[in-house]
Amino acid sequence: MNHPHSNRNSDRRSKPQQRRQGTRSKTCIQKSKFDTAYDEAETLQQRAERSKGKHSLELFEKSRLKYLEALQTEDGMPEKMLDCTCLLAEVEQSMAQEILRANEALVCGTCVEDVINEAAIQNERAAVQQACSLFHAAVEHYKSTSTNDIASMRVDCLNNCANTLAEWGDAVVDSEQARPLFVESRMFYEVALQKEEDSGTWSNIADMLVSHAECEASCGSGEAQSLYEKGMEAYGRACELCSSRNGDNLSALLTDWGSGILQYAEWMSEKVGRVSDAQIALEEAEKRLCHAVSFDRGSTAPHLALGDVYVAMAENCIKLKDFEKALELTRKAMGDGYDMALRIQKSCVDALIGNAEALALQAKILKMATNAEWHSVLDMAVSMYQKALESGSISGTIREKSNLFYNIACCLVGVGRIQEGLHVIQVLLQAATTTVEDVMRDEDLLPLHSMLHTKA
Repeated sequence: MNHPHSNRNSDRRSKPQQRRQGTRSKTCIQKSKFDTAYDEAETLQQRAERSKGKHSLELFEKSRLKYLEALQTEDGMPEKMLDCTCLLAEVEQSMAQEILRANEALVCGTCVEDVINEAAIQNERAAVQQACSLFHAAVEHYKSTSTNDIASMRVDCLNNCANTLAEWGDAVVDSEQARPLFVESRMFYEVALQKEEDSGTWSNIADMLVSHAECEASCGSGEAQSLYEKGMEAYGRACELCSSRNGDNLSALLTDWGSGILQYAEWMSEKVGRVSDAQIALEEAEKRLCHAVSFDRGSTAPHLALGDVYVAMAENCIKLKDFEKALELTRKAMGDGYDMALRIQKSCVDALIGNAEALALQAKILKMATNAEWHSVLDMAVSMYQKALESGSISGTIREKSNLFYNIACCLVGVGRIQEGLHVIQVLLQAATTTVEDVMRDEDLLPLHSMLHTKA
């Protein structure tokens, strides 16, 4: 079975751009061509930011064209031409974010073949390609605001350019392509911090360092640990500088920190076998997230992350042969994590998926302890997964949705619904989001091994 919380996307990268005070033209008898196009572009951008989905994208595109028109007039004041270039880059960055967000939100049904199919794969590929092209354009426009080197760039442009590079790195599929984007992003963040140190920049660089660490880990690089550690240090500095007077959100920052520690702990446990060290790290994550909950009891995010932490701790307890503690932690994942999120938002699909994953793990522990209740608990997990699918709110990349269906297949096979589980796996194999080797290594799918071997 795939790692329980590998399906959910923290979406920490898409943050609002930093922006200087607006320079909208004052009313006058006759505006220049530049001022007319600039003001129209800014109005369209503001409307786009208040809109959603397709309408938002249409408005952003109209705004982008107007900013380009303004720049082509070449009759604006130098400072306003610079502002225009920065705002054009912001629009391109926002368009890329919206394209990726819209693609991940696409859900065509509750059956695996309705969600994982060739059309969906091609749509995602096109969306990623289009978004990456816009990220590239935004980066080039941010860079063009520098007269000599990046040290001469405005701090808002430095931060926005760094954010864009990090988002671009998150979007690309190939880790080798992502690596230089994260490296360059870090460079821009560091120059920004030399000019102006604040909590938001430290928080963003921490997020990026964790993403870079995951990228290096997927490449088998030895740099992953150092990047994770630097990311944790950056979260700590962000918290030290956090101030509500500056509009900082301590609960959100602590939630990101706890999620970052979780990712670091998963790497320790799964990649390098440091299970005991991972448990110590997860206890730290638990503290951060409980602190986050105390600051904002109306947000589902810290509760969901807390549930994920308890599930990860339960998995490590299984590895350490402490089954009683593992069972207790799956219950905490539900009671203190996912159920609390559902109290805040009854339709929270991530909480439904989290509960399903916790139940599946609980059933596994009970089965290992030869407790006859395991089958009914696994049945509940299947029902919970079905409820999540029926909500129509499943979002994520094709890979993340495939992980979800893979876990569902494991549960279906576990309760004896072999043909249904086999069908799901066959669809995933056809889509190339999993491999026969993955299935053959998975003991949860043992009844399918001979079937797939025969077909092969």
